Amino acid sequence: MRKHRFTDKHPMIASVLICFFLMILCELIPALFQIVHYMIAGTPSELMSILYMVIGSLFVFLLYKWWFAPDFEGALKGGNLREGFSLELPFIIYWVVTGIAMVIDHTFELKTPTLTILRVSLTAGLVEELSFRHGIVSTLFRKYDQKEDVLKVCIISGVVFGLFHMANVLAGADPISTIVQVITAGCLGVFFASVYVRCGNLWPCIILHAVHDIYAITTTAEVSEEGIITGGIVFSGIVDAIACIALAAFAIIRYLSPDQREKIVRLWDGKWNRKKIEAVEEKEELIGQ
Repeated sequence: MRKHRFTDKHPMIASVLICFFLMILCELIPALFQIVHYMIAGTPSELMSILYMVIGSLFVFLLYKWWFAPDFEGALKGGNLREGFSLELPFIIYWVVTGIAMVIDHTFELKTPTLTILRVSLTAGLVEELSFRHGIVSTLFRKYDQKEDVLKVCIISGVVFGLFHMANVLAGADPISTIVQVITAGCLGVFFASVYVRCGNLWPCIILHAVHDIYAITTTAEVSEEGIITGGIVFSGIVDAIACIALAAFAIIRYLSPDQREKIVRLWDGKWNRKKIEAVEEKEELIGQ
């Protein structure tokens, strides 16, 4: 059984480091597949790029589970899938509201879904949920085992996720729009984290995140096929930010309410097999004495 002293002593720092390490691996492994593919059969198609991304992400999921074995149950098993999907229903209202706003300010433009859009959206769903929800939330819950910690975990995941989107400026995104995106992404990160901590399974977040990115890219000219916001601040963008803030507030009030936190702590006690971890720690302390 591995000892995770740094993770257990500095869970917040460790969770952020693990988050970005997982993300790097999710980019590196498909890139290696693509290089080999290029050497053998030329430039890989979008479909093959999607396949390599999925394989790489699933490998990273298994790597995390192996590293923390036998303590951690896994992010893709256990929990309550039905509850997870039901908690995501408010997103339908969000899509309706933002869609109406885009129609009002004439930024609504329906695009044909392409393999590029599918690749970008699936990458966001798998890689970003694997990194920012699984990497941060799962790791923090290894040591954060009090009801008071539940909200903190979701806020940390949302803040790191939001700040990460500042990097879009380097890809050519409008700077002012990027600042707004940092806020919206941070709020959506809190919402996704709330769903994950409540249901204990990452599949609902992965699927919703991918579907949302397809919606965001295919319904407006303000977003490129690569998911980069190219336009400036418009009415629908402001409505989108307000709607995201409302989603985060709703999740905090309803999904993370004090009466739900005891249930959440018990769920994650089980996912991390905390009784076994504590027994090992007590044994090590006795040996140290």
